[in-house]
Amino acid sequence: MNFYKLGLFLFSSLLFAQTKNDLWLRTTIDYTFKNPKFRIANELQYRLQDNQNQEFTPEKLLVSYRNWFYYQENKSLKIAFSPFAYFKHYKTVVKEADIFAKPKTEIRFSAFAELQHTFLKKNTVTHRFFTEYRWFTADNTNVFRYRQRLGLLLKLTKHIELYPNEEVFFNINQPNHFFDQNRLTAQVNIKITKHHKLETGYTYCSKNQLNTNDLIENNIFINYTLMFSSK
Repeated sequence: MNFYKLGLFLFSSLLFAQTKNDLWLRTTIDYTFKNPKFRIANELQYRLQDNQNQEFTPEKLLVSYRNWFYYQENKSLKIAFSPFAYFKHYKTVVKEADIFAKPKTEIRFSAFAELQHTFLKKNTVTHRFFTEYRWFTADNTNVFRYRQRLGLLLKLTKHIELYPNEEVFFNINQPNHFFDQNRLTAQVNIKITKHHKLETGYTYCSKNQLNTNDLIENNIFINYTLMFSSK
């Protein structure tokens, strides 16, 4: 495929894509052990979407719980494993009947490694390699998904950071749906106190959907973290 055909394909995907406006909310409780290389976290997530007329009523999009175990070997390498996550997915609302559709349940297992490269003393380039196994219980569907994120962490003050990043998703065992989605994010990290942290911003998400038009999501997100330690 030459660049002209590729550009035409991308343009047509955007032209005929459905557009949704969402609000993503997440709360995390994070605990650091006496050995600071080890951390655990539990997170609750709640996502809302607009209705079929793009009015923010709002309607449910997703509810989830996930736990994480982290290991920070050094400033350059972080490893994490999630042995269990529960997701309830509500149908994307494009017509009124979608509001009443039965949600789908997913069980998920995840792991990632993140490389961190410091430059100009206080800024960081991050490169995350993420794999996850997704089991949709209703139809017993199994999906192996690979995610790769590249970001730039810019420290503005002692308490505020900017974190622009891009993440692409691929379904490894679904050749007819190999490309899943792409997320472009503008994020602000705010350390409120020693125990409270806030991440907020905007994510532009382009999703490849089977048997229907592609989906464009405009997502505003607010993530709150409560942090404890054994120190």
